[in-house]
Amino acid sequence: MKKIILLLLISFLTFSCNKKQDESAIVNQETNAANRIGINKEINKLKEQLTKAPNDFERAVTSNKIAELEALKGNVTSMFEYSQKAVKYQPNLYKSRYLLGKSYNELGRYQDAIKELEESIQLKSDFAPAHFELGNSLYKMYNYPKAIEEYLVAIKLDPTLYMAMNNVALLYAETRKHAEAEQFLKKAIEVKPDFAPAYKNLGILYETRLKNKQSAIEYYTRYLKARPNAPDRKVVESWIRVLGGAL
Repeated sequence: MKKIILLLLISFLTFSCNKKQDESAIVNQETNAANRIGINKEINKLKEQLTKAPNDFERAVTSNKIAELEALKGNVTSMFEYSQKAVKYQPNLYKSRYLLGKSYNELGRYQDAIKELEESIQLKSDFAPAHFELGNSLYKMYNYPKAIEEYLVAIKLDPTLYMAMNNVALLYAETRKHAEAEQFLKKAIEVKPDFAPAYKNLGILYETRLKNKQSAIEYYTRYLKARPNAPDRKVVESWIRVLGGAL
């Protein structure tokens, strides 16, 4: 079965509503529901503060906080709405430009995202998340060299950005720099040992690019251990069997 290394821009985990869920899945859902309730309460409090804000600076800061919380909920429309408001209230806040750029990325408006993220970086050049998001925009525009450059800047500024490590590794794999890809995927795991996609991507790298079956089996197995409820579990198990591994 042919495997394609995909750029993972957002860490995600989903549970299918039409499949039997185990106890851990139910606990995760209950925790997520409780978190959403807490986030909604905080958003409502901030919206009340926004109506009473004494000046545009405070309105911008509060709008940014709302946009960040809406991003945690996955509500792109509201994130976009409040990041736009923040820029309108205070155009020269780097966080406002960053959040608007991130919103544009989520909406698939990559040219607009690049513009806003470059503005954010001009205002604060050492803000790692803006470099990471700019890397994502450039990747979507197929500008791989510049995307790699931005991911590397983000990692240098924040050595804990495991998603940037994952993404730059996958772009290195796409540009046949396999040793670099291996290096950064292992760094991502070192920073965040429970980051399951890096294990799977290493398995794919070892199987399809480096032709190392034993390492591929090892990392596919570690992927399934890190993500026991993986929606592609049966597929990955079949990869392990084809390579001669035991389950």
